[in-house]
Amino acid sequence: MKIRSAIAWILCLVTVFGLLVIPASATEETEENIMSTNGSYGLNASTAYMGTGKLADKVKSVFMYETTSDTLLYSWNSDTQVHPASLVKIMTALLVLENCDLQDVTTASESALRHIGKQDVSINLKPGEQMSIEHLMYAMMVYAANDAASVLAEHVAGSEEAFVEMMNTRAQELGCTGSVFYNPHGLHHDQQFMTARDCCRIILAAMEYEMFRTLFCTEFYILPATNMSDERRLVTNNYLINADYVGIYLDHRVKGGRTGLNNDQSRNIASLSQSGDMEVLCIVMGAESVISSNGYSVGVYGGFPQTISLLDQAYANTARRQIICADQILKQQPVNNGDNHVFYYSKETCMAILPADYSLNELDFRYTQVPGSMDAPITKGQNMANLQVWYKGSCIAETDVYAANDVPLAYAKGAVIAKNGRVGRIIFIVLLILVLPVAVAFGVLLLMRLTAQRKHRNRRRSRRRA
Repeated sequence: MKIRSAIAWILCLVTVFGLLVIPASATEETEENIMSTNGSYGLNASTAYMGTGKLADKVKSVFMYETTSDTLLYSWNSDTQVHPASLVKIMTALLVLENCDLQDVTTASESALRHIGKQDVSINLKPGEQMSIEHLMYAMMVYAANDAASVLAEHVAGSEEAFVEMMNTRAQELGCTGSVFYNPHGLHHDQQFMTARDCCRIILAAMEYEMFRTLFCTEFYILPATNMSDERRLVTNNYLINADYVGIYLDHRVKGGRTGLNNDQSRNIASLSQSGDMEVLCIVMGAESVISSNGYSVGVYGGFPQTISLLDQAYANTARRQIICADQILKQQPVNNGDNHVFYYSKETCMAILPADYSLNELDFRYTQVPGSMDAPITKGQNMANLQVWYKGSCIAETDVYAANDVPLAYAKGAVIAKNGRVGRIIFIVLLILVLPVAVAFGVLLLMRLTAQRKHRNRRRSRRRA
């Protein structure tokens, strides 16, 4: 009986210490790891707020983006490569803004003008003509002057070839995976491509410069006289903001943009519009024009009616809503081995596009913890988690959240209380390593002693019987 009791005690010791060292990960609360690309938040979103159905006819691709909430409103073949025409000038403008002083004056050279034909859109710059970078930018962005783009490229990089290398490098830095540049102006090249999504990336980068917004939204401009020319009047060919030529496409929501006409007469339009507190970038590429019954005049200018229709659908029954306020306390969370709870807050205000009749209760706040963030000590301002806000199966906003307060370690009688944290696991593992062999050895010795005693008693009984 004593041998059985000893074995039972040994098994109990092993079981108890085994339970003590169960990994805390088995009992800690885990968060579902959700990627924002499952929703409509961000340029790389895989789903669009307005769905995936075809909303515009006679176009190759469309990309619509609400800038203030980082919401993908609509996407149709947005990663399809299309000849960009004058949308290339947006990348040229970005590089000029990043590398030049607009007040500098440059001189047009024969090498810069050598590829510009008489039939190409230009302001008829002459070799030796001097003009400021700012005025060349207006000529390029308002009037789509190809010669101005070439002169700017040579001024920035020393040659058009070197500037094209800069364009492709900058495109890669911006994450443009479907764009390849061969010139700074957009005159047709068989291997020159851009996607609607990439075009949006480039515009967003350029709009960080207030000057680009000004250029993008200018309807007409007077170039002052130069050393070789009288003043020039520039008028945009964007009929969404200019009613001088084709008044039926004027849309007061549209604040600016740039158009590009391909050799096959298809048109690309990048437009910036605003209605209420929503600001929408709409890129339509490869829009077909319709020729009138007379066989030569244009009946429908491709891209303009599609843009208007898309904006109508984007602004209907939706609104930009504030769903997180900067410095707002969002959550209270217990901390492993912490003296108190931690409070989460966001450093930024988050906006989202939502239906006019949405309910706050329909929003789902999902937190993905930063590894190790739930163990004390925690310092105020420490990055705690990534927060995604979901609405009806779509991620509509994303932000990092931080600790609004310090959380020191909890102390009791001078020793750290480590219930579920990593410190506790280490202590229990050390105890197991030290105590378990001792317990096993003690059990073996006890068993051997009991066995020896039993043999001794048996021998004594045998002698008495004899």
